[in-house]
Amino acid sequence: DVECPLLEKVWVTLGTMSNQKVRSLGAGRYPAIRDLDLRLEGQQVEIFLSGVVSAQRDRMFDEVELNFLAVNNEGLRMLGEAIRSGRLGAFRELDVYGEGDGDMSVGRNVFFPALALAGDFSLLSDLALSCLDVTDEDLAVLGIAVKAGRLCALNRLLLSGNFGVGREGMEALMGAVVESSDGLPNLEKLALVGTNAGKGGSSLSTALMAGKLKKLHDIKMQHAHLNSEGVRGFASAVRVGALEQISYLDLEGSEDVEREAWDELWEAIMG
Repeated sequence: DVECPLLEKVWVTLGTMSNQKVRSLGAGRYPAIRDLDLRLEGQQVEIFLSGVVSAQRDRMFDEVELNFLAVNNEGLRMLGEAIRSGRLGAFRELDVYGEGDGDMSVGRNVFFPALALAGDFSLLSDLALSCLDVTDEDLAVLGIAVKAGRLCALNRLLLSGNFGVGREGMEALMGAVVESSDGLPNLEKLALVGTNAGKGGSSLSTALMAGKLKKLHDIKMQHAHLNSEGVRGFASAVRVGALEQISYLDLEGSEDVEREAWDELWEAIMG
């Protein structure tokens, strides 16, 4: 018999595949596929993950890049279970976009601890968790992963569309960055659009001044309820040269900021 060679990389769009084949893929019934780049939406997310959770094999893939759209509470819960199982291999990309409405608490309570404590995220470069009803408590759990050095390869972090992210969550996450040995040394892009993270914006400046976000150059905080304290924090960072690498900073919609704070930032920039 001629052995089938392993496929080094597979990109799959499953819009036309039957649900049975989607589940079979999750269950590892195509052993020739070792690296998987997968985009799924809605119900097929749950079907794929049900295959992962019930699989008989310990680890189906070497590396995965997952892009899941219109994920609901159950889909997020199952993703947490799949991560905890360890069967998906090393994550290179994990982009999860919620439906944008509905209670996601059950899913979040499984997913975030799994992200912090289980699975292989040593290669993860792209993490997008958008419109998942993320809270301050969830960011604190994410901070556990940061502090443990589990996300050192992270290049892009997107937390947009989560109105439950506010001051406490930002302070917990950035505090973990500062307290960790390396911070997030490869993070280049941070997006907090449409959140309340700006209320804790000064903690981001603290992390920048601590030298724990050395490669960060793109910050998107439009309509993030940035306050005067946060703008003054950016001004302080500018004065000590901690924003020299920043090439894009979008603070549109920061209506809570006093004019004096903007003046202080402008004066710091102009030297």
